[in-house]
Amino acid sequence: MSKEDILVIDDNEIVLKSCKRILESENYSVTICPSATEGIEIIEKHKYDLIILDIVMPGCNGLTLSGKIKDDHPGTKVLIISGYMEPKSFSEIIKEKKMDFLSKPFTPEELLTAVKETITAMPANKEIN
Repeated sequence: MSKEDILVIDDNEIVLKSCKRILESENYSVTICPSATEGIEIIEKHKYDLIILDIVMPGCNGLTLSGKIKDDHPGTKVLIISGYMEPKSFSEIIKEKKMDFLSKPFTPEELLTAVKETITAMPANKEIN
């Protein structure tokens, strides 16, 4: 069984290192990236099965980047992570676009469950009737 390639984009170094450690312990192949801008460059060079993406980052927010990912790489699944879900517009957009979401802080078990559910869910960008 091939292991899934996962890219984690977050401006928090602790989150990046924690995600990498947790996911690699379950044999996922993990690349970490500290900014949305760098993430865009990485995504153009390599295909990922899943991108874990923070919403609030300098330069480009995660919702904008998730839209670009879905447009340019329709087979790539996205899992949004954030500790800042106060603006209703974020939560409404996530529900509207049928994106998976994990609230920070999360436990290793919560991360692994969310990743497994996102990877095994319907193909990316398919409408749910």
